[in-house]
Amino acid sequence: MTANVRYDVDELSFEVPDGFVDQSTNLLIPTSPAGKNANIIITREPRTDATLAQQVVGSLTAAAEKVPGLRVLGHREREVGTVPAYEARTHSVLNKVPTYQRQLYFSWYGTLLAVTVSTARGQSAYCDTLIEKLASTFRLRKKA
Repeated sequence: MTANVRYDVDELSFEVPDGFVDQSTNLLIPTSPAGKNANIIITREPRTDATLAQQVVGSLTAAAEKVPGLRVLGHREREVGTVPAYEARTHSVLNKVPTYQRQLYFSWYGTLLAVTVSTARGQSAYCDTLIEKLASTFRLRKKA
């Protein structure tokens, strides 16, 4: 039997029972109706034995099969702080609204973290600026 892992979120913490894995999602939305319409989404999934690039491309391919009209505009290796990362840019149409997404993927303690900023397609420059601002403020924490 393995020791339970302590799980912390802003509001609480608890012991994760054996047999469970964190695949949670965080969604941050703007509070000002006058502000740019952007969403910040953070997702988690277990890392596989594939390289970071292979796992990310596999996730992008799977998403393209599920989301009609999703088009990957480009992807590349990069760093987040000093951690190897992978970046992708995509277009899609959600609820009849053309959207643009920028994603940063990185591995942290066996978890693939994906940080996505999504905006209307016409706000792609704002989206790019916002995700770079977020990336410049990331402070990764060591697990206990």
